[in-house]
Amino acid sequence: MELKLVVFPMVHLNPLEEQIIDLLDQICNRESTRGITDREWTSIIKRELCSLGDLYDYETCAAACDKADFPEWLFDITWLDGIPGRITRVPLVVESEWSPGGVEGDFQKLLLVRAELRMMLYRVRSRDEQRMRDILVDHIEKFRESRVGDRYLLAQWNENEFKFDCTCHMVMFHGQWYLETIGFDEFVEFVVKEEVGRRDLINFVLKLIDRAEPSSPRYVEVLRSLVSFLEDEVRPEAMSDDRFSELLPLAQYLVNRNDLNPVVWHRARRLIARQLGD
Repeated sequence: MELKLVVFPMVHLNPLEEQIIDLLDQICNRESTRGITDREWTSIIKRELCSLGDLYDYETCAAACDKADFPEWLFDITWLDGIPGRITRVPLVVESEWSPGGVEGDFQKLLLVRAELRMMLYRVRSRDEQRMRDILVDHIEKFRESRVGDRYLLAQWNENEFKFDCTCHMVMFHGQWYLETIGFDEFVEFVVKEEVGRRDLINFVLKLIDRAEPSSPRYVEVLRSLVSFLEDEVRPEAMSDDRFSELLPLAQYLVNRNDLNPVVWHRARRLIARQLGD
């Protein structure tokens, strides 16, 4: 089953995101930025972000910027990492648009690149701020090539406070956000109460297990939660067809393990037997 991808604002930023947001705050706090034109804003931000990229030993691309290594390439600002003759990473791409009518069009360019961080600097009317943020997030969710882990930094100009309101958003499986924010015990409680999509969450956790190291604490904790869930909640012989189809992937995973207690193993096996008509 293909899981729904959703975009959530991130509470915990990575170091680069924190640096960029801090850098924008510093720029806004300078007396010299009061009353400057949109073109001058763009020039200052290009210089500062290219200088930051240089600190990381990345090659930087931007038009009319003396701090850039190369002219503009594909985006207003691009950071590149690699070996001679080959690009191995794109740590950052940036688009900026000061005209409200052009924000969506420029933002859609960011959808197309496999960059570690995609950043959009823009301005809209104050009454449209939340609406535009929702629209940009919807673009990410509707784009079929979005992948889990894609990160976007939205820097929206706040004229009243003379600063950028920055939010970082990440593409996740539906249900991953609950795991990231509430922990595994609460996650199991959510599943049991059906307060979130049971099937999506179970499938997400199976994918999480597949990617985890078997010896890691996260792997052990997730597995323990799943075992407890199956042991406490599942009665295969009294299960509806919908409930059965939801839990079948979990049973198929657990029945192939050899370190479960017999009760759980037999319940998982009975689920699979039901599928086979045994």
